[in-house]
Amino acid sequence: MALVWLALAGGVAQAAPCEMPSSDDSAIQALCAVQEGMARFEIGGGWGFLDKSGKLAGEPRFDDARDFSEGLAAVKLEGLWGFVDKTGELVIPPRFSYVHDFSGGSAAAMGEDDAWGYIGRHGQWVIAPAYEQAGPFRGETAVVSERGQGYLLIDRQGQVVKRFEAGLEVDLFPDARGLYRAKREGASWIWRRDEGLLPVPQAMRAFYDEGEDLFPAAQPGQSGADALWGAVDIQGRWVVPARFAAIGAFQDGLAIAQAAAPAHAGADGSSQSRPSVGLIDRHGRFVLPPKYEQITRDTWGGFQASYAEEGGSDIIGQDGRVLLSAATCPRLQAVQVQFPVGPMQWHVVAGCDRSWAFHAAAGMVRSRIAMPAAYASGTHLLLVEKVSEDESAATDEDDKRAPLQFEIFDTAGQLVFSSEAPALQGEQALTGRYDRVFLMASGKAATATDGSRPELLPLALVVRGYSEIQVITRDGKLVSDPEWTYDSDVLDYRQPSSGGEGVEGPLVMYTMGGWGAIDGRGQWVVPPQYRRLSPFHDGAALAREGERLVVVEDDGKRHLLPEDVQGVRRASQGVFLGQAGHDDDGLVRLDLATGEITRITMAGVAELKDFHDGLASARAPDARRWGLLDDKGGWVVPPRFDNRLEPVLDTDGRLVGWRSEANFTDGETHGRLFGWLDPKGRELLAPGYSAIEYDDEHGMLRLTQDEKYKGLMAPDGQMLLAAQYEEIRPAGKMFTVVEPAQYGLLDARGEWSSPLATLVLSGEGDLPYEQTRSGAERVLVDIHGRRSTASAPLPLAIAHDDPSQWWWSRTENAYLDDEVTVFYGFDFKERMRLPGQVPWYSRFSEDVITFTPRNAREKNAVALADRFGNVLGQYPYKKIDAMSEGLAAFEQVAGRHPSERRNRARQGDDAEGPPIRMGFLDRRGKVAIPPVFEQVQAFSEGRAVVLRQGNIGLIDTRGKLVAHSAWLCGRVPVILDAGGRVQWPAAAVKIRKCG
Repeated sequence: MALVWLALAGGVAQAAPCEMPSSDDSAIQALCAVQEGMARFEIGGGWGFLDKSGKLAGEPRFDDARDFSEGLAAVKLEGLWGFVDKTGELVIPPRFSYVHDFSGGSAAAMGEDDAWGYIGRHGQWVIAPAYEQAGPFRGETAVVSERGQGYLLIDRQGQVVKRFEAGLEVDLFPDARGLYRAKREGASWIWRRDEGLLPVPQAMRAFYDEGEDLFPAAQPGQSGADALWGAVDIQGRWVVPARFAAIGAFQDGLAIAQAAAPAHAGADGSSQSRPSVGLIDRHGRFVLPPKYEQITRDTWGGFQASYAEEGGSDIIGQDGRVLLSAATCPRLQAVQVQFPVGPMQWHVVAGCDRSWAFHAAAGMVRSRIAMPAAYASGTHLLLVEKVSEDESAATDEDDKRAPLQFEIFDTAGQLVFSSEAPALQGEQALTGRYDRVFLMASGKAATATDGSRPELLPLALVVRGYSEIQVITRDGKLVSDPEWTYDSDVLDYRQPSSGGEGVEGPLVMYTMGGWGAIDGRGQWVVPPQYRRLSPFHDGAALAREGERLVVVEDDGKRHLLPEDVQGVRRASQGVFLGQAGHDDDGLVRLDLATGEITRITMAGVAELKDFHDGLASARAPDARRWGLLDDKGGWVVPPRFDNRLEPVLDTDGRLVGWRSEANFTDGETHGRLFGWLDPKGRELLAPGYSAIEYDDEHGMLRLTQDEKYKGLMAPDGQMLLAAQYEEIRPAGKMFTVVEPAQYGLLDARGEWSSPLATLVLSGEGDLPYEQTRSGAERVLVDIHGRRSTASAPLPLAIAHDDPSQWWWSRTENAYLDDEVTVFYGFDFKERMRLPGQVPWYSRFSEDVITFTPRNAREKNAVALADRFGNVLGQYPYKKIDAMSEGLAAFEQVAGRHPSERRNRARQGDDAEGPPIRMGFLDRRGKVAIPPVFEQVQAFSEGRAVVLRQGNIGLIDTRGKLVAHSAWLCGRVPVILDAGGRVQWPAAAVKIRKCG
């Protein structure tokens, strides 16, 4: 089996571009490299051809043209394609929609019906047009595709040689060695944590971010009709018959659906000619008639169903029943619920001088507040009359207004307290201009893990004139104390933490005698005796008594810290650490469980703020490695990681685990690999992954291996899906999983030269191997699937060790005085060394390579070396391109002629910097063609395309122009021969004087 190049681009090698940068002023607009002795060009909007001597082959009269192949070139005229010979004469008239180049005596062509077939050299059909796509013949076979039938291999008579398996995509064009790249997309799966991987039902068309175990699916319509939609289960069985125009995701047993006739719509229920959207159950029955124009699902679990035109909206409950009809109030306005704790539970609307609140458990709650402001905690909803915040309008703090109206409801829909309470009547009514009611942003009382203690917090605060404070208890009582004095810090209790957690009690309260804290009934838990008291968190707060710090527990128990403690941070649930004196004086440790205060010395260097659940990322005293310290100062994880261990927190601020890092260096390549430790510091994954990210919504870790393969792991180390998939995407309560595509190479007989394998190809396409990584290790994979690494090297599969094909380089000590580039082979054995760095664009060509000598960058120097490491020369050039036909283009910064400098200065055009000129070196590193060109391209068949004095031309290997362009009289584009004589257009030959 012959060794071949990997064909990654799906076709023949691409030639250099025909347009040259900075050639907008050239008379010739494009000139392509010589192929089969001819070069195509564009001038005046038309395409033509010239030979190697610069002689034109006919008129440049075509709309488009391609290079010659087997003596013929495809040309386009008036929208159709034909072929010309090397005289420029049409030998196959333009009558095809599209064509490929000739190969093996025939060319693929598209007929009038958009079907592909093959034509002979006279334009006759040799294989009738019957294919969806067709590639060129290589030898006796060609790859074609049939509509809906996949890819197949045919012979020159159009007979099928081989039909490729379903789902296999085969490139139409072979690579330079005659092999075809084949690709098979990876299989798709549904993954559930309790069921594992399941096949995707064939009828399933879409996945939804939220939904149950029924999935929208479609059946093709009959006689050209639109598809009908229903729903299938995880096994692909039809549960909801396909009889709807559209269907959405099922949640709580209901889905938005659109009746099949006469309208058609998407699952979002977009506007149609006749309203036809309703709600269906899991049997496909409409529980809400299809009479709406649009239905949207609200976050509280219900729906808003809108009528056509100005018909208003109905509010629908989770069971599909109408809770609030548009007939009750056709003009409803949504009210934003502010400061919610956790997921949004409430939906509030207002209109018709009333308001309504909706909750999954409470259903609908009616309120007498006309246009309220709404606030939600984890347990209650406050609807309060909107009050202008424009305090500048106030003239007197005693200004009175109508009593402030408010209502507080629980999640059962019960009214707990309101402005109608007896305690707020008469003189106690909230009539002051600055009287306010605030709801405490506490969490759910029944949730033990949310950190809230509702019995330690009142339900709400009443603030009178920003001076007097009262509390509303959770059992609906209004409590006051003349000692309580308003301070703006109480406003912090209105909103949850940035992570959405409820605030924690007891409630810190200010009095003239100092700061203390009260419980939910208004009783002092912490006497008001401190200069300052922080809000409570995890059952404790910090206070200042005189100049000393005190840790106060939520039951009032206090711990006076030593006088030299300057700052205190919580290290874990029951431990505080304080900095004693200066940074090097050690730490003070307070254990709340025992009340013991001890002085400790840390084994490493850690910041107090870095502690999470009793551990902190810490640097070893020598500053080289990182580990984890406990709150007693000892190493739980010895310092062996290259970087700081990063704490990973969920949205509630709880520690999920620690992400570790290891650095690696491979020549000029530097990277990081990640691992995972649990909250106690147990290593569950050694650093070896490109990325580890926490998915808070699903409580899982997303793993990425080798920068492309995806996996899932539980934070406790349970591997849910190994990192071997191309894509893992959430779809409601499950995930869709896609396996990586597989690639292989087929020969002209349709046999596997390289079997299908999971290998992400880089796209370079001209090497017999691919480079990839497995963790920190470089891996070379040849086209037969052989994997060679430094730890397990493999020999070459062929005897010829071509440096342009098999060698790869690695720069060591980049940009340092001892910088060196080392070349290796497929077997990871060293081939040679160069004292410098090889640019990214440089590779061996004709056994010569360009490199930048060490310490020569500022001197704008570049050098050439051969395959044995011999430096052929060092040059003051900006760049040297790859060798082609014994010549390599180079760039040189050129000085300007004095007259040019004066002209540019007069025009204010000095900002462009010095000009670049290009020439060619031979294989010995000698200048073969002086640098007199603005731009050049590589030689092909002894000719090179160049740009000189703003015009494109063609030179020979001596640098002589054999053809170039110019502007006659500054306006007529012409083509000149080697002697500078006009050869096109014919009319321009006779012009002797401009005027």
